[in-house]
Amino acid sequence: MKKAKGAAVKAPKARNLHACAAIMRKGGAHQRSEKASRNAGKRQLQKAMREGGNSSPFLCLSAA
Repeated sequence: MKKAKGAAVKAPKARNLHACAAIMRKGGAHQRSEKASRNAGKRQLQKAMREGGNSSPFLCLSAA
């Protein structure tokens, strides 16, 4: 459909500058995943067992 020759162009609607964009709401501080945290703990335990020389892995945990 064609516009009339003398039709005024509407100005864009004013935006609320205090409202957050939807894409920005999901942002935040990045953190390690649960899986990465568990694996890091396992690696730390294995390293402590190799280097510590203790026969019990629970003694390595109490020192940390």
